[in-house]
Amino acid sequence: MFSFKQFVIEDDRSTMKVSTDSVILGAWANVGAAKRILDVGTGCGVLALMCAQRSCACITGIDIHLPSIVQANENFRKSPWDDRLQAKHTALEDYKDESFDYIITNPPFFINSLKVKNPTRNLARHTDEFQHQLLLFHCKKLLSQIGSLGILLPAFEAQRFDKKAIHYGFFPKRKLFVSSREESDFYIVAIEYSFYEEPCLSESLIIYANETNAYTSEYCWLTKEFYLNF
Repeated sequence: MFSFKQFVIEDDRSTMKVSTDSVILGAWANVGAAKRILDVGTGCGVLALMCAQRSCACITGIDIHLPSIVQANENFRKSPWDDRLQAKHTALEDYKDESFDYIITNPPFFINSLKVKNPTRNLARHTDEFQHQLLLFHCKKLLSQIGSLGILLPAFEAQRFDKKAIHYGFFPKRKLFVSSREESDFYIVAIEYSFYEEPCLSESLIIYANETNAYTSEYCWLTKEFYLNF
């Protein structure tokens, strides 16, 4: 069980666990003005819960893994925002009910990576279940014209995804390049897209200080509303 400042979460039955990466995306996404949010591949529901803390939106999480949905709903019911949160067992391509003004996702983009032995982890981490084009095509249908798509990508996938996003009418407006330490390469990129072309604001984030294993001040600032020790 993970305890955050305003909620607790269990993830032992979920395809995707609570991670540093997901917390970065949830803390960085610009969801404050959103009224309806869709969390694609919700897993244990951590992104949905973070969005609930940071907004007044009604939030729906969807996932194709039933045990994840069951656990996400359990986590939602224990939170202060259970009246604004729901998790549904459905695939993105089958979800047609609503229009959203923010879609957030930490998807399984690990093309050309070796599959791990845990089949549940494989389900979450490999693109045979979740393709770039499928995500963009259906997000375009579900997102309002003034809405945004917030996504977390491995650094080696970000440029290729950008090109595909533009093909579907999405333009990057914010990017956060994340590295573990100052001397390390960026390993993930958080990107926020909209349907309007505008100058893209690019920033970087280093998680750990070089000399120690202490978190950097910028990482603490980004996540201070969530972690108990910040």
